[in-house]
Amino acid sequence: MTGKKKGCLAASAAVLVFGVILLRWATDRVLDPIIHNVLNPPRRTTEEFIRNGVKVTPQQYGGKGEEVYIEGEGGVRLRGWFMPSYGNLKSSPLVILLHGMGDG
Repeated sequence: MTGKKKGCLAASAAVLVFGVILLRWATDRVLDPIIHNVLNPPRRTTEEFIRNGVKVTPQQYGGKGEEVYIEGEGGVRLRGWFMPSYGNLKSSPLVILLHGMGDG
């Protein structure tokens, strides 16, 4: 192998290594935050919904229910809706929907 071919091969290897390092850096610094925000969008608080004029209640969809919260560990309030079942059965099911808006 001639010196010119060796130099060209070494330069190609250096460019390849640099490209792999650059790709790894770009993935960590650029792509990971984008992918994270797409898969885990930032939580919107109740205040944001109120500020934007959005208030969702079960009554808007013909349901009967009321806003409730469950106090979790450390005093964290999990907000949700109490949705009584339709029907007069003594053993009617109970649904508590924790929607996650404005937890805190």
